[in-house]
Amino acid sequence: MNRTTWHRTLYTPLPASISPDRVTSLLQDHHALIHLSPLVTSCELQDSSGPAPSDSMSQDAKTYNIQERIPFVLGLGTTISFTATFTNVPNGIDTVLHAPLGLVSKQKCRVLRTEDAKDDVAARTSNNAVEGAYADSEGGEVRDANGDEISTEWVFREDVESEVALALKWYVDSTLVKTRREIAARMIEKVRHEGK
Repeated sequence: MNRTTWHRTLYTPLPASISPDRVTSLLQDHHALIHLSPLVTSCELQDSSGPAPSDSMSQDAKTYNIQERIPFVLGLGTTISFTATFTNVPNGIDTVLHAPLGLVSKQKCRVLRTEDAKDDVAARTSNNAVEGAYADSEGGEVRDANGDEISTEWVFREDVESEVALALKWYVDSTLVKTRREIAARMIEKVRHEGK
């Protein structure tokens, strides 16, 4: 079966009332982050006595067994099980997900100053560093999900590289984008609520 790999970069503006450090802390609370997904039905930390996954970049990586309810049409759906390995980094988290049907998704989630995100987009665009990329940005501009330029001081950026069978790309990509945006919205709401 033919496989394809593609990239997606998503930006979410962080309101001025929310501390970037609190967002980073929530990203690094794996259990809380996993449960922000509207699809998750359960998650469990894998026994750490075994060997570390080959994709892990650190001894601090933690792998979780996760179950999700994936919707289809007319309320129908199915439950899938997969593993996700999380590695905390100074301003965010790296995740490697291995799901059924050979889906592999690598995600780098960062809390950045918007100006730093703009500089990074401009550098990647001028160097053509990401082939086949789909982004919420054009050129050196950082745009939110509605296509509006982000004017907040801080932004939540997600760089996602996914690989799956070519026949499943459209469904996986659309589900991934919708779910990632909902997770980002829930994350902001959770941080806002906890700050009160």
